[in-house]
Amino acid sequence: MSRNSQQLNGLKKQIEQFLQFDKEKLIARPEWGTITLEDVRSDIDRIYSIVNYLKVLPVELLTINAISSITNEIQQINGLFDTINKFSIESGSPAQQRDQFISQIQNRADSLYTAASPWIPFLAYQKGDVARNVESLTTSVKEAEILVEEAKTKIDQKGKEIDDIIIKAREASASAGAAVFTEDFKKEASVLKETAQIWLKVTAFLGVITVVAATFLWYFTEAGLDQGQIWQKITTKIVVLGILPLLFGAVKSTER
Repeated sequence: MSRNSQQLNGLKKQIEQFLQFDKEKLIARPEWGTITLEDVRSDIDRIYSIVNYLKVLPVELLTINAISSITNEIQQINGLFDTINKFSIESGSPAQQRDQFISQIQNRADSLYTAASPWIPFLAYQKGDVARNVESLTTSVKEAEILVEEAKTKIDQKGKEIDDIIIKAREASASAGAAVFTEDFKKEASVLKETAQIWLKVTAFLGVITVVAATFLWYFTEAGLDQGQIWQKITTKIVVLGILPLLFGAVKSTER
């Protein structure tokens, strides 16, 4: 096994050992009472974040010096956390021991951050997540541009089709309206023609009756009438002959 492989295995071993610790029990426990490490919770969270990153990232791409430095930092953190796990308020001065833990955790968090943080972006990129996301995003943008262009083309085509439909609908509507008007006009003209023919016949018939009545009244005379009676008869005949056309006109106007 090469030296590089030995150091890489040593780093992975320290990472696995670190992940065995219960973070919450490192901060506070019921048997500790009011003695807690809440003041350095953020530093402990920072340590856990860095080690968890290293767990999933391709640490084999690190340089030998980087592997050695990071392994040493995690090893010292493991020793510190193991000491905290064995801590008891019955031994020595618990408050003073708590303060020492706080100072040591802060120092170890800063040291680990200094050793590992510069490498994390590089390892994340090399893992392929960033590169794959960038490539996927670029592809999605290109596909979106194509879809937008296709959508614009389809919208233009549909717009033209809609305009054609509207024009044809208007033409069809105008033609249908004209056809309906023409048909109604024909029906009305036919009805009026039939009515006119009927009234023509009626007028002719009444005209004949008027002529017959006038002829009859003209030749119908009575003997032995004086002048006053004669004028009375003539006046009556004129009235009768005048009333016939008036009655005809009144009947016709009522029909209209």
